[in-house]
Amino acid sequence: MTTYQTPDPPNYTLFDAILDWGHHNTHQISEAHLSKGGWEGWAQEEMRMLFNAGREDNCYQNNARQAADIVLTPGTSGAEVFAQPYVDEESVVIELKCESYWNAQKFRSEVKKDMQKVNSGVFRESLLQRGCNVYCIALAMTGEGAYDMESLGLELFESNGGLGAPFQVWWFMRRFEAEERSEEEEDGGSMDENDEEEEDEDDEGVDFGPDEGSSDEEGDGYDNGYHNGYHSGHNGGWDLHYY
Repeated sequence: MTTYQTPDPPNYTLFDAILDWGHHNTHQISEAHLSKGGWEGWAQEEMRMLFNAGREDNCYQNNARQAADIVLTPGTSGAEVFAQPYVDEESVVIELKCESYWNAQKFRSEVKKDMQKVNSGVFRESLLQRGCNVYCIALAMTGEGAYDMESLGLELFESNGGLGAPFQVWWFMRRFEAEERSEEEEDGGSMDENDEEEEDEDDEGVDFGPDEGSSDEEGDGYDNGYHNGYHSGHNGGWDLHYY
C-alpha cells in the first residue's frame, strides 16, 4: 500500500463546501475566532453536520486514545438530504486546525503535530479497503498563518468558483490506494483452504515519515494577496479586516 502527496485534493467538492460554509458564516467566524475558546470546536461540529460525517472517531489502530476530528465513509457521506457525494468509494479522514487570535503563536506547531500524527498513524483496515484519503486541513486567518502553512509544505486550495471566505484552506494528504481484491472475495465466495493467501506478518502499517517543506522561523511575513490580518482598534487593540 503506497502513500504520496498530490498537488490537488482529490475530494475537491469537500474543499469547495468548506469555502462555501466560510463564505456564508463570515460574520460568525470573525467574531468566534477572537474568543478565548477559539472556533475550531464549532467548525468541527458544523462540518460533521455538513458532511453527515463522524466526529472524534477512533480510526487509529496503533493508538486507542487517538481520534480523528472528522471521518467520512461511503455509507454515510452524501446522504440524500445533502445531495452531494463528497466521497466516492473511498473514505476520508480529516484532522482540522483553525487559526484564532489566542492560538496564533502555536498554530504552526499544532498543525505540525497533526501532520506527524497522520504520517505515523496505522489506520483501521475497514477504512482502507476501498482506499482512504487522510487530510490535515488548516484554516489560516492571517497572512502570518498562511506563511507558516506554506513553510510546513501544505498546499493552498483555491476554488474555481471564486468564493470569498474569511480564511484560507491549506491541506496536506496521505493517501492509501484501494486494496486489490480477488473476484472470489468480491463475490463473497470462500477460497479453498489449500489455496489460502500467505499473510505478510511484517505488514502492520505504512512506514511514512513526515514530509515537510523547509521552515523559516524568522520569516518576516507572507503576502499572497489574501489580505487577512490583525489591525489595531478592536478587542483590546486587535481587529480583523476582510477584503
